[in-house]
Amino acid sequence: MIDISVILCTYNRCQSLAKSLESLAASEVPSSLTWEVLVIDNNSNDDTPKVVEQIRTRYPGRFQYYFEPSQGKSFALNTGIRSASGRVVAFIDDDVVADPSWLHNLTANILTARCSGTGGKILLDPSFSPPDWLPVEGPFSLAGMLAVFDLGDQPRPLDRPPFGTNMAFLRTMFDQYGFFRTDMGPSPGSEIRNEDVEFCRRLMSGGEILLYEPSAVVYHAVPERRRSQRYFLRFWFDHGRASVRERGVRPPIAGIPRCYFSILKVFAFSGPTALFRWLIARDSKTRFYRKGWLWMLAGEITEWWRSRLRHIQNAEHPTRIPGTTRQGMTPGP
Repeated sequence: MIDISVILCTYNRCQSLAKSLESLAASEVPSSLTWEVLVIDNNSNDDTPKVVEQIRTRYPGRFQYYFEPSQGKSFALNTGIRSASGRVVAFIDDDVVADPSWLHNLTANILTARCSGTGGKILLDPSFSPPDWLPVEGPFSLAGMLAVFDLGDQPRPLDRPPFGTNMAFLRTMFDQYGFFRTDMGPSPGSEIRNEDVEFCRRLMSGGEILLYEPSAVVYHAVPERRRSQRYFLRFWFDHGRASVRERGVRPPIAGIPRCYFSILKVFAFSGPTALFRWLIARDSKTRFYRKGWLWMLAGEITEWWRSRLRHIQNAEHPTRIPGTTRQGMTPGP
């Protein structure tokens, strides 16, 4: 067993992947620590294998390549965890650039047994200029949808889950709490995420200490496709679906499925309120933010209804899905 395993999952982003790998190769880690980088190719059809092989040749023994054919980030993440040799497992994405001190700063408190996990600071690429309709600051900021995670410059215990592009945990946390849920996580054609925050909430609910480490900094690129209103509205919609999946099926009220009450609440209260706020909003940033709330509520309604249909189908044709637990997460080995 070595000290640190870095897991980077990638899908058809060979150009940004090259930049991410170069930044990891430049990591300033004390010579007393042993570390590796595991690149999990989630069924890419571009030059990803070639990019990885080039950096493996330049840095022999540092980078490893794995291929995960099951489409979806959570499948790739879980493959990386199973393959990792490190006592600590760190996560980074294929569209970010890490500071040279990122890896050491992110993992230091875990290696010294001060916490079970950490989350670092995620900033937008300095070259990014948001369009006029996109708020990235203030009360209506949508920077979180661009994976920005900035809780200031002082370390402190986390009161909210970090984001998956900059976090690390003891490897034993996955044995104890399970792996990432494979019904969550982005995949081609879907922006249903929350696989990272859902896992962190499991740890926090279990009493594990997670720390915010502001000196562990990565810079997140914003590709052209993420600069459109269509992308953000799809993100809102799928975020609503993901939040319902994370909560799961709750007990009925007086024998009536709870989802019916949730849908009624949206149509009677939260939906009309969100619609009214959108209609009266004047500036473009506030108006788009309010519109996003409507799309999120639509996503929640869609997922409540789909989950109800799945529940009925499972009751009529009960089956056990291999490789999952009652909570729907992939268990540890």
